[in-house]
Amino acid sequence: MSGNIRLFEEKWTGLDVGTPLGNKVAALNIIDKAETLNQKGQLDQAIAMLIEGLRYAPEEKAIYYHLAEMLLDAKLIKRPSRPLIQCFCPRRMI
Repeated sequence: MSGNIRLFEEKWTGLDVGTPLGNKVAALNIIDKAETLNQKGQLDQAIAMLIEGLRYAPEEKAIYYHLAEMLLDAKLIKRPSRPLIQCFCPRRMI
C-alpha cells in the first residue's frame, strides 16, 4: 500500500508548473489549501494564498472565481463591479 502512495505522490507533486497540466494541478492545490485556511477562520491567509497563486498561474480562471467567491462570502465586497472584475481578471478572460 505504501508503494502506491509513493507512486501517487511522485506523479502529482513532481509536475512542472511550466506545463498546462502542472499549472492546473498547482491551481487546484492552491485553491484546496486556501479553502482549508478559510474553513479554519484564517481568511486573510486564504486570500493571500489565492493572490500569491495568481502570480504562478495567472491564466487559471478557477483561482479568480474562488477569490471572488471568498470575498463575497466574507462580505468584503457587496457585488463585483466592473472595475473589480477588470482588476482580478485579465482582459482576455472577461
